[in-house]
Amino acid sequence: TRFSVLKSEAAILSTIGGKIKKTGTYIIIYNLRKMPNGELEFDFKKDPTDINIVEDETTTDNMLYARQDRINTNPTTYYSLRAYCAILFLRPKMQIFVRSVKVKTKLIKKSLSKTLVDTYKPHGVDKPQ
Repeated sequence: TRFSVLKSEAAILSTIGGKIKKTGTYIIIYNLRKMPNGELEFDFKKDPTDINIVEDETTTDNMLYARQDRINTNPTTYYSLRAYCAILFLRPKMQIFVRSVKVKTKLIKKSLSKTLVDTYKPHGVDKPQ
């Protein structure tokens, strides 16, 4: 509770509904800003099993163009917490849950279309004896 916005163990338990396990990490999202349209910056309603970044409304043409470019070319990992957690670790050895639903992890190395293996050979370093 030293670095938490919730100052007591009772406050933490009441916030997460008393579903504490002996091991694991809980992430509590708080202090969200509101967009100009009045919605929070994260969307919790669109998908009950995910947390997404809200599509913000911009007024200038340059910002609107940049936003459309981001939507059309970026993968779901840019705006979906579930998709980001699925590829977060090179060798996933733990269970990740987002909104109490298990994330199906992916081996990112196997899902890339173009892979390259590069062997690093340092120059100017003496060989170990």
